[in-house]
Amino acid sequence: GTVASDGGLDKVTQIIKLAQGMIAEAEEANAENRRMQKVLAQDGYNIMDQEQELDLLDEDKNAKDREKEALLHIEHKANMEHLFVDLYIMAKKAATLPKSDTTSGRSKFRQLLAFLALEFPFYSDLIKILQLIVHFGGPDSTPQQS
Repeated sequence: GTVASDGGLDKVTQIIKLAQGMIAEAEEANAENRRMQKVLAQDGYNIMDQEQELDLLDEDKNAKDREKEALLHIEHKANMEHLFVDLYIMAKKAATLPKSDTTSGRSKFRQLLAFLALEFPFYSDLIKILQLIVHFGGPDSTPQQS
């Protein structure tokens, strides 16, 4: 079984889409944050009384926001863990493919890992492990003869 025949490439495409979605979300959140800062600066919230009033109003909202943010963070972490479990299984599968064949899922998978390493520097250590598995073959992957 090549990676392509058992739906591995669909999975790669899925993962790239997922990764791109996560990047887009992060960029959107960043842009939103910058917009808010600009609005606050324009409205000149440097008047102390006004600021104190706003602080009281914001405290409740901030608590809710923090809670929501924490939940999102947990969800993101869980998503990433699922993603890496999938990637690990794929890496072990890719490690069994012939190295010489450039059209094989192995080289495509290596491209995917390189892309993920750039987009998610925070996870670079994990990605490096996956790259090594693909390069040398996983612990229990025996290279197949093509």
